[in-house]
Amino acid sequence: RVLLDNNKVQVIERTYRPSDVNTGTEQLSAYRVNYTVKGGTIERTYADGKKEKIEVKEGLVRMLDPAKTSAEKYTTKNIGGTEIKSIVVILK
Repeated sequence: RVLLDNNKVQVIERTYRPSDVNTGTEQLSAYRVNYTVKGGTIERTYADGKKEKIEVKEGLVRMLDPAKTSAEKYTTKNIGGTEIKSIVVILK
């Protein structure tokens, strides 16, 4: 859900129910700040098939760099049993 969109930033509220997958279309081109409202367990799957399990906790703030190559792009899946919610600020 888009909360704000202008020529400088886009702010979105992202909710992942268990088993939801995010394809991460902004990962190749945008710096972004992710604030975790409600935490859980996610799994990143990279283009080469490598997987990484990440516990995101409520209140966690992360600055995420854009992927430098398509090999660094990943999908994100909620592998836990609870809903995960975050606010993402994408810098334009």
